[in-house]
Amino acid sequence: MATFKKSYVCGSTLIHSNWVITSAHCVRGRLILENWQISFGDHIRHPKFDSVQGKSEITRKITKIKIHEDFFMKANHSPRMDIALIKLDSPVDFTHSVNRACLPSGEESSTKFCFAIGFGMTNWDAKEYPRSLMEAHMPKIPDSACRLKYGNEFVNSSMFCAGVLDGTRDTCVGDSGGPLICKHRGGQWYLEGVISWGSECGRKGWPSVYTRVTKFTQWIDDVIRKNTD
Repeated sequence: MATFKKSYVCGSTLIHSNWVITSAHCVRGRLILENWQISFGDHIRHPKFDSVQGKSEITRKITKIKIHEDFFMKANHSPRMDIALIKLDSPVDFTHSVNRACLPSGEESSTKFCFAIGFGMTNWDAKEYPRSLMEAHMPKIPDSACRLKYGNEFVNSSMFCAGVLDGTRDTCVGDSGGPLICKHRGGQWYLEGVISWGSECGRKGWPSVYTRVTKFTQWIDDVIRKNTD
């Protein structure tokens, strides 16, 4: 999870011992590096300090924020190319409770066995974030169905939709930047989506929209390679 000035802001996903991935709209306008902290490990937020708590908690400050060069967002429009990378001030050691998410290396899978994870609101009218990390089964939805709902706001080359159209499960405020992980053939889990935007939360007939990670794997590799000490 990512906190700014000790307040919870967004989700994020560890993809390398020194790097996490999140949505660009989460970090836009919050570029003072010393105000950020990234936390890993436990599944319970501290009620006062908006950080995870427990024996397996790991925290890091950050040294760089890299927003995708083509990120675009303006009022009343969906964010485009909504992805950013954050470099940690020191490497994270992988353990049984803290590990990186695998990035898809080729074509996106056709699986519908995907889960969104985050500390976001549990419904549109909620007044505070849950203390426990939440997860929800969010099957991917065909691009054609997503475009019927969102029209030109949906750009299928860099986005996809996932969720259940009856509105019983969804991502919400505070989940942005977090992962949609999908189980591939062979049982391996991959980061296929970064939670980006939607129409309210749990609105019947309106799925949430995710940044399509397969569109950006080369960009991710290039950023990490060019910024390796």
